[in-house]
Amino acid sequence: HFAPPNSDGKPRFTIIPGATRLASRGTVRLNPMEASSNLDIDHNYFSEASDMQVMIEAFRQSRAIATSPALREWSTEEYSPGSKIETDDEIKTYITNNVSTWFHPAGTCRMGVGSDAVVGPDLRVLGTKGLRVADASIMPRIVSVNTNAASMMIGWRAASLILN
Repeated sequence: HFAPPNSDGKPRFTIIPGATRLASRGTVRLNPMEASSNLDIDHNYFSEASDMQVMIEAFRQSRAIATSPALREWSTEEYSPGSKIETDDEIKTYITNNVSTWFHPAGTCRMGVGSDAVVGPDLRVLGTKGLRVADASIMPRIVSVNTNAASMMIGWRAASLILN
């Protein structure tokens, strides 16, 4: 992402590394006894050690890109976390303290036909009547790009199912 120049007139940019094919899995649970209660959401970030290694490597690659000859005129100094963060442990601490989910959470209402499915191929919530889910939450696995196009396709499919 390119940003307006800083107060010294120097151009600037941001690189935000992210990974979509991670091994860690979180959960979203409802309290069946209290329908109005908040959801219990456990992101479970980095429960698989391999996911942190992916992010550390993405962090290092981002730095390499930022200091490449092609971006040299745009790159004066690293603002965050700053060049003093160098070791894997320091990078891990930075990532742990700053990680977030971007775009759309996906896979919380997995579509399929197995025992782990929440939504059937017709987008109906299994075990209920009159309820469908038509968003990124039905994706059995998140796509490797922004989920917008896939979510629109799910919506179009839902409209077709409902109309027919």
